[in-house]
Amino acid sequence: MHRSSIFSLVYLLALAGCSGSTAPQPGDVVLIPTKSVYAPGETVSAQLFNRSDEQIGFGACSVRFEHLTGSQWVLVGPEQVPCIAILYVLEPASTRMMQIPLDQTLESGTYRLRQEILPHTSLPARTIHSPEFRLRNAA
Repeated sequence: MHRSSIFSLVYLLALAGCSGSTAPQPGDVVLIPTKSVYAPGETVSAQLFNRSDEQIGFGACSVRFEHLTGSQWVLVGPEQVPCIAILYVLEPASTRMMQIPLDQTLESGTYRLRQEILPHTSLPARTIHSPEFRLRNAA
């Protein structure tokens, strides 16, 4: 009986060790806008921080805007246009400045950035979101 208890304990510990993911965890990779308020036509600047111990990949056109409409986030741009298929690599403990122009026709409201990243520079992709920022039309 004692031998079977030890075997069960070793088996459970082995499963727990194998189930831990080595992919960056939420909060290890973040996208932070440099301002909290923007105007239509401005360029949103944001820092992509890789606080993980692994390389991450991201595409040249993989950052988009989402608008808070009611209680749901709705993808609003930039429009998907032909884009060069380059995978950029962000090393551990590194940052990258992102520049995304705001469409002049976007309405005032609450927005955030959505960035697709590739942990370990491979699939499956993971989506991260920036903190919210406001878009205010001049009035």
